[in-house]
Amino acid sequence: MSRVPCAVLENLAIFAKAVLLRVPITQAGCLAVAVAAMAAVGGAYFYRDQPAALPPTRGSHPVGRRLFDWMDTRRNRELMVFVWYPAKAGATGAPARYLPEKWDELAGWNHGIAVNSLEGAPIAEGKLPLLILSPGMGRIPTDYTTLAEDLASFGYVVAGVTPTGSARVVVFSDGRVVQGTEGVDLGHRERAQRLIERWVSDLSFALDRLGLEPFLAESIRKERVGVFGHSFGGAAAIHALRIDSRFARGANLDGAPHGDLALRLRRPLLVIWGAPLSARQQALNDRINADMAAICASNTAGCQMEDHPEAGHMNFSDAAVLPLRFPVLRSRQQLTDIDGLAFLRKTTDLLRNFFDRL
Repeated sequence: MSRVPCAVLENLAIFAKAVLLRVPITQAGCLAVAVAAMAAVGGAYFYRDQPAALPPTRGSHPVGRRLFDWMDTRRNRELMVFVWYPAKAGATGAPARYLPEKWDELAGWNHGIAVNSLEGAPIAEGKLPLLILSPGMGRIPTDYTTLAEDLASFGYVVAGVTPTGSARVVVFSDGRVVQGTEGVDLGHRERAQRLIERWVSDLSFALDRLGLEPFLAESIRKERVGVFGHSFGGAAAIHALRIDSRFARGANLDGAPHGDLALRLRRPLLVIWGAPLSARQQALNDRINADMAAICASNTAGCQMEDHPEAGHMNFSDAAVLPLRFPVLRSRQQLTDIDGLAFLRKTTDLLRNFFDRL
């Protein structure tokens, strides 16, 4: 049996400490370090390679999904848009992948996640309400597949916009890849105004294109359009309510306000809060709450606030119901120990109750 230099094993253990196990390195000897490192790395592969399936939908419709690649020539900006929708009764077909193949390769750890959607299934008959979904910073719409599929099964078309440059990765239909490089600073939220405006323009452009898409144009009820988002996407949804009058209602899932907050909203807003920031960020947490309270107080159409401090920031995403990528503390991934599926069901029901009044 070949011997591995202790320095290499120590480096593995440091990696385990920093990323996986979060335990201190001691001087107990090279063998102990080796055992810890191998256990950590083995555990990582075990967690990563577990097969997983998203929870079944609850509505009466089967769910279809399509992916569109659209170019906004006015802004020279290309966007990938995932669309979940109620499919015709009895629809059959190949199941959609959680992520398209190349996206999956770049993500590197989503293999084997089964979803409920059928790729390209025929859409249900009749006029359907439309919701535009804006993901969190660095996220992509498929991170919210559980919410999107459940809403679609209850009769909503849900179009998730992938913000090029802000999403962790975008793969266009010709194979080109754009990695995410943008971010925001919670402590200086006013600096995000230009990024907010870009995201809102993305949402409005997606609404334009959905109304022109032959597959969807005759199925969308143009007077019943809403917008919702998580985290930074929730902040963008608030601004979209002010800027684009076609959005009749909006919902913010645990998103701190960003950009210019002199909004003067005139359309209903739903805000669903998760856990507050840690005690060491109390001043920032208080500022976020005060800003959102001011936005709601100025909203002439009303603001519904739902407080769920038991839920972590990422409990609004599929991370709440999928095996952990690495065996780290759930708090490190902004998750709490609540029943993840039950909370996502609660979130879906809150969204349905709010948007059913479109």
